[in-house]
Amino acid sequence: MYKRNDFARRSFSVLGAAKSGVAAANVLARLGADVLLSDRKSESELQSVMSQLDERVKVAAGRNEVREGDVVVISPGVAPTSTAFVEAQKLGSAVWSEVELFYQLCPAPIVAITGTDGKSTTTELIAHLLRVANPDVVVGGNIGNPLCGELDRLSGTSIVVAEISCFQLVTIDRFRPYVAVFTNIADDHAYYHGSHEAYQAAKRRLYENMRAEDYLVLNLDDPAIAGWTIDVPARRVPYGVRQPYAGGLYFKNDKFVSDFEGSSTVIATRSDLPLPGAHNVENALAALAVTRIFGLEIDRVRTQMRTFRGLPHRIERVGSIDGVGYVNDSKATNPHSVVAALESSEGPLILLAGGADKNTDFAELATVIAERVRLAILFGETKEKLRLAIGGRVPTQLVDDLRAAVQLAHSQAAEGDTVLLSPACSSFDQFKSFEHRGECFVEYVRALGMLGN
Repeated sequence: MYKRNDFARRSFSVLGAAKSGVAAANVLARLGADVLLSDRKSESELQSVMSQLDERVKVAAGRNEVREGDVVVISPGVAPTSTAFVEAQKLGSAVWSEVELFYQLCPAPIVAITGTDGKSTTTELIAHLLRVANPDVVVGGNIGNPLCGELDRLSGTSIVVAEISCFQLVTIDRFRPYVAVFTNIADDHAYYHGSHEAYQAAKRRLYENMRAEDYLVLNLDDPAIAGWTIDVPARRVPYGVRQPYAGGLYFKNDKFVSDFEGSSTVIATRSDLPLPGAHNVENALAALAVTRIFGLEIDRVRTQMRTFRGLPHRIERVGSIDGVGYVNDSKATNPHSVVAALESSEGPLILLAGGADKNTDFAELATVIAERVRLAILFGETKEKLRLAIGGRVPTQLVDDLRAAVQLAHSQAAEGDTVLLSPACSSFDQFKSFEHRGECFVEYVRALGMLGN
């Protein structure tokens, strides 16, 4: 790990003026580094960004620019196959993600969470539980607030709980968490990495620098994770629901059971977890494993878990109209997460799905839709691809956008139905983000009439 004064008078090129790029540029400028921030957006498009920047940061608008010999801090949105990434590797002395820069400056232990699904919920639940013993828990990373923006509030007594994406892991160097949590691995983001194998390889980078005193928390129910050959000395803490895991945590007879360090103990029951769905049982097992690593008192952890209310846009009940429930699961951007939502939902289902195409195979999802859904209303860029995958096994209707989908669902729904937005696709064909899509869904539902509980 570098000392802060090691950055003074060094030169950095920061590619991308989104949140993480701005946070990285600002912290480097405050440390006395020579910083150039560039972005392909025009100067007028970057006006709101300029007001957030330290005045010592130089800005190049309308292009990606890397100064030869600089350390390059690169946006996670820049794919490894892109021209900008290749140029950064060619001209820069090193290429780092913002989370790598954070690690080089971080004085606190890091709990890092990655996986295809469940990262955000698991991250927030871990932080919620750890605060039982330490109020100085800081959450950041891919969950929405850049880690570099949190550096000034950290000390050696803090704990950092960080959601880490595969995009951020491509360009780490020394990044080393004290605890690394892997939730699951499903087919996602191959369009960015080039293949599913490369996607998994990026995820595995999270543990590559871990040592014997560190902990790997692994969902061994997941066949991909169970099949990994892990060649680092970090201590393994397995978890899952399919069988008792020696030295780890498991779920049996409606109970969360810890066998951590050879002592079998019931930590909580299913009724202590307020979140619906089998996938949230897995998320809770991962979070509870972290509490065992930190030695938290079981009774206090159990009480704290009862107060966790989950996150927006993740199987979030919006309300009901005339006996019809409306659920916002806009965060479900791949088939694996939609299956979890379908299996967690009650009553006859009207599914709203569609969005931007990530070259996703919808065949397995279509089988579950056929079993669980009475009507699929499809919208956006992928609506025809989804319709073809479903293949007439369930009635489908195609509309242009989410507003029309909500209105059609309202007209088709009967008392006892659940209208579930669970898109299986990213939002970028029609929305700024999955949050924006979920907020629009809530707005459209509210426009239909007064919501009950």
